[in-house]
Amino acid sequence: TGKFSGMIGELQSDLADLGGTALFLTADRIKEIDYLSMTTPTSVKFIFRSPKLSFTDNVFLLPFSATVWVCIISFIVLSGVLLLIIMKVELRCTRVRYQNIVRPNLIDTVMNMFGALCQQGSYVEPKSLPSKCLILLSLIILMFLYASYSANIVALIQSPSNKIKTLEDLLNSRLEAGAEDTVYNRYYFMHETEPVRKAIYDRKMKHRDGSDSTFITLQKGVEKVRQGQYAFHVELGVCYKLPEAFLNPPKTLGFQQKLWMIFQQML
Repeated sequence: TGKFSGMIGELQSDLADLGGTALFLTADRIKEIDYLSMTTPTSVKFIFRSPKLSFTDNVFLLPFSATVWVCIISFIVLSGVLLLIIMKVELRCTRVRYQNIVRPNLIDTVMNMFGALCQQGSYVEPKSLPSKCLILLSLIILMFLYASYSANIVALIQSPSNKIKTLEDLLNSRLEAGAEDTVYNRYYFMHETEPVRKAIYDRKMKHRDGSDSTFITLQKGVEKVRQGQYAFHVELGVCYKLPEAFLNPPKTLGFQQKLWMIFQQML
Protein backbone atom coordinates (compact mmCIF):
# COMPACT_ATOMS: atom_id res chain seq x y z
CA THR A 1 0.00 0.00 0.00
CA GLY A 2 3.01 2.32 0.35
CA LYS A 3 1.93 3.37 3.86
CA PHE A 4 4.31 3.07 6.80
CA SER A 5 3.73 2.96 10.52
CA GLY A 6 5.84 4.24 13.36
CA MET A 7 8.33 7.04 12.86
CA ILE A 8 8.43 6.75 9.06
CA GLY A 9 4.63 6.81 8.99
CA GLU A 10 4.60 10.07 10.94
CA LEU A 11 7.19 11.58 8.59
CA GLN A 12 5.17 10.40 5.61
CA SER A 13 1.98 11.94 7.02
CA ASP A 14 3.74 15.23 7.87
CA LEU A 15 3.09 14.67 11.57
CA ALA A 16 6.84 15.03 12.15
CA ASP A 17 9.58 16.88 10.33
CA LEU A 18 12.61 15.07 11.74
CA GLY A 19 13.17 11.63 13.24
CA GLY A 20 16.22 10.01 14.74
CA THR A 21 16.88 6.28 14.98
CA ALA A 22 18.91 3.53 13.34
CA LEU A 23 17.39 2.73 9.94
CA PHE A 24 18.16 0.42 7.06
CA LEU A 25 18.48 1.97 3.62
CA THR A 26 15.73 0.23 1.65
CA ALA A 27 14.30 1.05 -1.76
CA ASP A 28 10.75 1.67 -0.50
CA ARG A 29 11.92 4.00 2.29
CA ILE A 30 14.15 6.09 0.05
CA LYS A 31 11.07 7.13 -1.93
CA GLU A 32 9.41 8.56 1.18
CA ILE A 33 12.17 10.01 3.41
CA ASP A 34 15.58 11.64 3.15
CA TYR A 35 18.44 10.09 5.08
CA LEU A 36 20.94 12.28 6.91
CA SER A 37 24.60 11.38 7.34
CA MET A 38 25.54 9.16 10.24
CA THR A 39 26.48 11.09 13.36
CA THR A 40 28.61 8.29 14.79
CA PRO A 41 30.17 5.14 13.33
CA THR A 42 28.95 1.77 14.54
CA SER A 43 29.65 -1.83 13.71
CA VAL A 44 27.52 -4.96 13.99
CA LYS A 45 29.54 -8.16 13.68
CA PHE A 46 29.87 -11.73 14.88
CA ILE A 47 31.97 -12.13 18.01
CA PHE A 48 33.22 -15.46 19.32
CA ARG A 49 35.93 -17.03 21.39
CA SER A 50 38.45 -18.88 19.29
CA PRO A 51 37.76 -22.60 19.66
CA LYS A 52 40.46 -25.09 20.52
CA LEU A 53 42.56 -26.27 17.62
CA SER A 54 41.21 -29.79 18.11
CA PHE A 55 37.72 -28.39 17.43
CA THR A 56 38.60 -27.38 13.86
CA ASP A 57 41.50 -29.66 12.88
CA ASN A 58 42.81 -33.17 13.32
CA VAL A 59 45.63 -32.38 15.75
CA PHE A 60 47.18 -35.83 15.28
CA LEU A 61 48.30 -34.83 11.78
CA LEU A 62 49.41 -31.28 12.57
CA PRO A 63 52.74 -31.87 14.39
CA PHE A 64 54.49 -32.55 11.07
CA SER A 65 53.96 -31.12 7.62
CA ALA A 66 52.91 -33.29 4.70
CA THR A 67 56.52 -33.39 3.45
CA VAL A 68 57.79 -34.66 6.81
CA TRP A 69 55.11 -37.35 6.93
CA VAL A 70 56.12 -38.52 3.45
CA CYS A 71 59.79 -38.60 4.51
CA ILE A 72 58.96 -40.62 7.65
CA ILE A 73 56.95 -43.19 5.71
CA SER A 74 59.66 -43.38 3.04
CA PHE A 75 62.32 -43.91 5.70
CA ILE A 76 60.36 -46.74 7.32
CA VAL A 77 59.71 -48.45 3.98
CA LEU A 78 63.33 -48.04 2.86
CA SER A 79 64.65 -49.33 6.19
CA GLY A 80 62.34 -52.33 5.98
CA VAL A 81 63.48 -53.18 2.45
CA LEU A 82 67.15 -52.85 3.41
CA LEU A 83 66.62 -54.99 6.50
CA LEU A 84 64.95 -57.71 4.43
CA ILE A 85 67.82 -57.67 1.92
CA ILE A 86 70.44 -57.83 4.69
CA MET A 87 68.69 -60.70 6.44
CA LYS A 88 68.42 -62.69 3.19
CA VAL A 89 72.10 -62.07 2.44
CA GLU A 90 72.97 -63.22 5.98
CA LEU A 91 70.97 -66.38 5.48
CA ARG A 92 72.63 -67.14 2.14
CA CYS A 93 76.21 -66.30 3.12
CA THR A 94 76.41 -67.34 6.77
CA ARG A 95 73.54 -69.83 7.09
CA VAL A 96 72.49 -68.04 10.26
CA ARG A 97 69.18 -69.06 11.82
CA TYR A 98 66.81 -66.48 13.31
CA GLN A 99 65.53 -68.53 16.22
CA ASN A 100 62.86 -70.81 14.72
CA ILE A 101 62.70 -68.95 11.41
CA VAL A 102 64.53 -70.72 8.62
CA ARG A 103 63.97 -68.06 5.94
CA PRO A 104 63.17 -64.42 6.90
CA ASN A 105 60.26 -63.04 4.89
CA LEU A 106 58.43 -59.77 4.38
CA ILE A 107 56.08 -60.29 7.34
CA ASP A 108 59.01 -60.71 9.72
CA THR A 109 60.58 -57.51 8.43
CA VAL A 110 57.32 -55.59 8.74
CA MET A 111 56.91 -56.74 12.34
CA ASN A 112 60.50 -55.74 13.09
CA MET A 113 60.02 -52.22 11.70
CA PHE A 114 56.65 -51.91 13.40
CA GLY A 115 58.32 -52.73 16.71
CA ALA A 116 60.96 -50.08 16.04
CA LEU A 117 58.25 -47.54 15.17
CA CYS A 118 56.50 -48.24 18.48
CA GLN A 119 59.82 -48.12 20.36
CA GLN A 120 59.54 -51.84 21.07
CA GLY A 121 61.63 -54.86 20.21
CA SER A 122 60.94 -57.74 17.85
CA TYR A 123 61.09 -61.51 18.11
CA VAL A 124 63.39 -61.53 15.06
CA GLU A 125 66.77 -60.28 16.25
CA PRO A 126 69.43 -59.22 13.75
CA LYS A 127 72.64 -61.25 13.91
CA SER A 128 75.15 -59.42 11.72
CA LEU A 129 76.71 -56.00 12.24
CA PRO A 130 74.97 -54.32 9.24
CA SER A 131 71.51 -55.41 10.37
CA LYS A 132 72.20 -54.35 13.97
CA CYS A 133 73.43 -50.93 12.81
CA LEU A 134 70.32 -50.49 10.66
CA ILE A 135 67.99 -51.37 13.54
CA LEU A 136 69.92 -49.10 15.92
CA LEU A 137 69.78 -46.19 13.45
CA SER A 138 66.04 -46.72 12.95
CA LEU A 139 65.39 -46.80 16.69
CA ILE A 140 67.35 -43.58 17.30
CA ILE A 141 65.69 -41.64 14.46
CA LEU A 142 62.21 -42.86 15.37
CA MET A 143 62.85 -42.06 19.05
CA PHE A 144 63.58 -38.41 18.23
CA LEU A 145 60.56 -38.25 15.94
CA TYR A 146 58.40 -39.79 18.65
CA ALA A 147 59.60 -37.23 21.24
CA SER A 148 59.06 -34.33 18.83
CA TYR A 149 55.60 -35.59 17.90
CA SER A 150 54.55 -35.97 21.55
CA ALA A 151 55.77 -32.48 22.47
CA ASN A 152 53.94 -30.90 19.53
CA ILE A 153 50.72 -32.74 20.35
CA VAL A 154 50.73 -31.39 23.92
CA ALA A 155 51.24 -27.83 22.64
CA LEU A 156 48.65 -28.10 19.86
CA ILE A 157 45.91 -29.46 22.12
CA GLN A 158 46.16 -26.29 24.23
CA SER A 159 46.39 -23.91 21.27
CA PRO A 160 43.45 -21.87 19.92
CA SER A 161 42.41 -22.10 16.30
CA ASN A 162 42.61 -19.12 13.94
CA LYS A 163 40.97 -20.79 10.95
CA ILE A 164 37.65 -18.94 11.29
CA LYS A 165 38.42 -15.67 9.51
CA THR A 166 35.52 -15.18 7.10
CA LEU A 167 31.77 -15.66 7.10
CA GLU A 168 32.23 -18.75 4.95
CA ASP A 169 34.59 -20.21 7.55
CA LEU A 170 31.98 -19.54 10.22
CA LEU A 171 29.31 -21.21 8.10
CA ASN A 172 31.42 -24.34 7.63
CA SER A 173 32.50 -24.51 11.28
CA ARG A 174 30.75 -26.33 14.11
CA LEU A 175 30.12 -23.11 16.04
CA GLU A 176 26.55 -22.32 16.93
CA ALA A 177 25.30 -18.86 15.96
CA GLY A 178 22.80 -16.35 17.24
CA ALA A 179 22.01 -12.65 17.15
CA GLU A 180 20.88 -9.92 19.51
CA ASP A 181 17.11 -9.60 19.50
CA THR A 182 16.80 -6.22 17.78
CA VAL A 183 14.67 -4.98 14.91
CA TYR A 184 17.60 -4.41 12.58
CA ASN A 185 19.09 -7.86 13.25
CA ARG A 186 15.79 -9.58 12.49
CA TYR A 187 15.32 -7.53 9.33
CA TYR A 188 18.91 -8.08 8.23
CA PHE A 189 18.87 -11.87 8.49
CA MET A 190 15.33 -12.44 7.27
CA HIS A 191 15.76 -10.30 4.14
CA GLU A 192 19.38 -11.11 3.31
CA THR A 193 19.92 -12.48 -0.21
CA GLU A 194 23.71 -12.88 -0.27
CA PRO A 195 24.28 -16.69 -0.37
CA VAL A 196 26.70 -17.06 2.56
CA ARG A 197 24.82 -14.76 4.93
CA LYS A 198 21.51 -16.34 3.99
CA ALA A 199 22.99 -19.81 4.58
CA ILE A 200 24.19 -18.77 8.06
CA TYR A 201 20.64 -17.80 8.98
CA ASP A 202 19.04 -20.88 7.39
CA ARG A 203 21.51 -23.47 8.68
CA LYS A 204 22.70 -22.06 11.99
CA MET A 205 20.04 -19.68 13.27
CA LYS A 206 16.66 -20.86 12.00
CA HIS A 207 15.35 -24.04 13.59
CA ARG A 208 13.81 -26.85 11.60
CA ASP A 209 10.34 -25.88 12.76
CA GLY A 210 10.86 -22.41 11.26
CA SER A 211 11.23 -20.61 14.60
CA ASP A 212 13.92 -18.02 15.18
CA SER A 213 14.63 -18.50 18.88
CA THR A 214 18.33 -17.78 18.24
CA PHE A 215 17.49 -14.07 18.56
CA ILE A 216 18.30 -13.58 22.24
CA THR A 217 19.08 -10.81 24.68
CA LEU A 218 22.48 -9.17 24.78
CA GLN A 219 23.34 -10.49 28.23
CA LYS A 220 22.43 -14.07 27.35
CA GLY A 221 24.34 -13.90 24.07
CA VAL A 222 27.55 -12.64 25.67
CA GLU A 223 27.27 -15.32 28.34
CA LYS A 224 27.10 -17.97 25.61
CA VAL A 225 30.17 -16.43 23.97
CA ARG A 226 32.02 -16.69 27.28
CA GLN A 227 31.15 -20.39 27.48
CA GLY A 228 32.67 -20.94 24.03
CA GLN A 229 31.72 -22.49 20.68
CA TYR A 230 29.15 -19.77 20.02
CA ALA A 231 29.13 -16.81 17.60
CA PHE A 232 26.95 -13.84 18.52
CA HIS A 233 25.89 -11.11 16.06
CA VAL A 234 25.81 -7.86 18.02
CA GLU A 235 26.65 -4.16 17.91
CA LEU A 236 30.19 -3.95 19.24
CA GLY A 237 29.83 -0.64 21.09
CA VAL A 238 26.94 -1.90 23.20
CA CYS A 239 28.51 -5.30 23.74
CA TYR A 240 31.79 -3.86 24.97
CA LYS A 241 30.02 -1.89 27.71
CA LEU A 242 28.17 -4.94 29.00
CA PRO A 243 30.67 -5.96 31.74
CA GLU A 244 30.36 -2.57 33.49
CA ALA A 245 26.59 -2.88 33.57
CA PHE A 246 26.06 -6.51 34.57
CA LEU A 247 29.15 -7.85 36.34
CA ASN A 248 30.64 -7.23 39.75
CA PRO A 249 33.93 -5.27 39.87
CA PRO A 250 36.11 -8.34 40.66
CA LYS A 251 34.98 -9.99 37.43
CA THR A 252 34.78 -6.93 35.21
CA LEU A 253 38.44 -6.68 34.23
CA GLY A 254 38.81 -10.31 33.31
CA PHE A 255 35.67 -10.23 31.21
CA GLN A 256 36.78 -7.11 29.34
CA GLN A 257 40.07 -8.75 28.51
CA LYS A 258 38.24 -11.76 27.13
CA LEU A 259 36.03 -9.50 25.05
CA TRP A 260 39.07 -7.68 23.74
CA MET A 261 40.56 -10.99 22.65
CA ILE A 262 37.28 -11.80 20.94
CA PHE A 263 37.28 -8.50 19.07
CA GLN A 264 40.67 -9.27 17.59
CA GLN A 265 39.18 -12.35 15.93
CA MET A 266 35.74 -11.11 14.98
CA LEU A 267 34.19 -11.24 11.52
